Amino acid sequence: MKSCFLAVTLAVMALATLAAGADPRKILAGGTPEEIEENLGYIRRSLERDAFHWTPLMLAAAHNPDPAAVRILLDRGEQLNARSLDDWDALMFAAAFNPDPRVLEVLLDAGADPNRRTRDAWVAGYGFARFTGKMVLFDGLGAFDEPPPGEDRNYGWSALFFAARYNDSPGVLKALLDGGADPRLQDEHGRRALDFLDQDGEHPGKIRNLLEEGVPPQ
Repeated sequence: MKSCFLAVTLAVMALATLAAGADPRKILAGGTPEEIEENLGYIRRSLERDAFHWTPLMLAAAHNPDPAAVRILLDRGEQLNARSLDDWDALMFAAAFNPDPRVLEVLLDAGADPNRRTRDAWVAGYGFARFTGKMVLFDGLGAFDEPPPGEDRNYGWSALFFAARYNDSPGVLKALLDGGADPRLQDEHGRRALDFLDQDGEHPGKIRNLLEEGVPPQ
C-alpha cells in the first residue's frame, strides 16, 4: 500500500515538473486533447498575464490539427469570442494558420461569427507580425477617414481575409464560405479577401475560384 502511494506521488510530481517547464504554446499546438485538459490549469496561469491577450483557445485553434483539442477547450469554458490585443478571435487564428478545416468547423458549429471584423486592416497585420515574428508588408494601406460618431464602422478583416492572405488550404476557405462568410466584404481600403490572394506568392487556382464564385459580377 505504501509503495503504491509512493508511485502515485512520484507520477504526480513528474507530471507537475513536466508542465512547469513546458511551453504552453507547444502543449496547445501539439498536445492531445487529454494532455491539454490535464495541463489546462498550468496553461491558463501561464497565459493570464500575456501582454497580447492570447488565450488557450486561440493558440490551439492556430496550430493544433486535432479538432477535438479545440472542442475540449470550449467544453472547459474557454471563451469563443475573446479578442486578442490585435482584435483577433479564435476563428481568425484558425483561418490564418490552421490548414485543417475541421478545426474551423468546430468553431463555427460553436457559434463563431464568420463575418466578425477586426477594428481595421492594420491590426490584422500587427497581429500576424506579433504572433509569427515575421515582417508584414501591405501595399496601399494608407490613412483612412474615421466614420462620423454613431455610424457603423463597416471595415476591418473577417476570417475570410485571414484565410485568403495567409492560409494555402482551399478547405479552410470552403469551410468559411459554407459557414456563411461573405466574400463581398471590404476593408477600409476597399479591398476584399480576393484581393489578397496574390500578394505573397502564387496561390492555387482552386483557392481563387472558391472566392470568385462567391462574388457576384460587378
